[in-house]
Amino acid sequence: NYFNGWVYIMGGTLRTDTINPAIGSGSSAIGRGYIGRHIALGGGARFLYTGADATSDRTFQLVGDGVIEAANSSGTLTLNGNLDIAGYPYNLTLQGSGSAVFGGRVRLADTGRAYGGWLGGTLIKDGTGSWTLRNADNRMQLLDIRAGTLNLGHADNTLVDNAGIRIAGGATLDLGANADKVGVVTLVDGAITGSGTL
Repeated sequence: NYFNGWVYIMGGTLRTDTINPAIGSGSSAIGRGYIGRHIALGGGARFLYTGADATSDRTFQLVGDGVIEAANSSGTLTLNGNLDIAGYPYNLTLQGSGSAVFGGRVRLADTGRAYGGWLGGTLIKDGTGSWTLRNADNRMQLLDIRAGTLNLGHADNTLVDNAGIRIAGGATLDLGANADKVGVVTLVDGAITGSGTL
């Protein structure tokens, strides 16, 4: 499939087992995209990946609340494209039973630049699998870890300064060897692991 337009998911679930590595080239079940043409999520819609090991720089945009679910059968789903916020506060849920990495930057859609303060909204980690945040520009106001493991994979300041963190449901926040300056941390039921500091 060489479709290179926007992909809008405004409700329900779009399921795919392939995603192309480089935006605007190659092919996949959801096309190949193009610069400035994103996979848009809103209305609580879900993007569900069920393939194997894959790396892609396809970009996502929140036009409302949305879900990215990694149910990969093997390997790791690595999303290196940016997440554009087309308004705020919107909530993004990263969930699934697989292993996944979000390596992009959180940006304002109307400027295409990293935002220097809170965007508002909540970044939710759910599901039994693991997600790793690998960039320093995750500008959500609250990190809500409900299940599985969330890894902070950037050397410093993965989260915006003074962001709140809530851990429940036996979930784990793994700092690795990284340091981050955050606000209030609420540990309801779960763990904070690693040699890093908050």
